[in-house]
Amino acid sequence: MGGDPVGGRSSPDVSDYCIVSEAKCVRLLYSKSKVYVYRSMDKKDRISGFICIVQGPDDQYYIAWTPEALLSEHDKESYVQ
Repeated sequence: MGGDPVGGRSSPDVSDYCIVSEAKCVRLLYSKSKVYVYRSMDKKDRISGFICIVQGPDDQYYIAWTPEALLSEHDKESYVQ
């Protein structure tokens, strides 16, 4: 384990990401609120969000984290149900 990134690449490529748009529907399987990302060791720099597991139209499963500040009230209701 030499510390090399998975696949031997030093930085992620755009093709490494799945972007889900409204054109592609996903099924929300699980969500958890108050999952924090820390930008530094200081607690005031934490960002609250939702982590979720979704099933895509291709029957693949994805894990996503969304900051609470980016969600509308309607979207928050979808995560909470």
